[in-house]
Amino acid sequence: MPRHGSNLTQVDRKAVERERRMYMKDLFSRLAFLIPTRPSKVCLTSGLNKKFMLYQVIDVLVEEAAQVVALSYSIVGDKIFYTLSVQAVSSRIGIETSRVQERLTELIFQTTC
Repeated sequence: MPRHGSNLTQVDRKAVERERRMYMKDLFSRLAFLIPTRPSKVCLTSGLNKKFMLYQVIDVLVEEAAQVVALSYSIVGDKIFYTLSVQAVSSRIGIETSRVQERLTELIFQTTC
């Protein structure tokens, strides 16, 4: 009979340890969300010959695990300048900026900044 009781205790310990690991995982996820990501700059300029919609740029960013945290624009003469502040959805994963730039280059005519 004592052996049966020790098995229950072992099962209880496993359950407690599983809950502790899940709790720690949740805490690490919350901490990772609070740590700011290093901003990356990708400068792209479109010419008149290559037309695109702003939502297409945002779609690429979202597909690459980025989220737009701020968006602004200004009009100067006949030109519109958009500024997007973007951060990684998860600071642990980050954003592969070279891949983002490659995908946006396909969408937009790129110039040097």
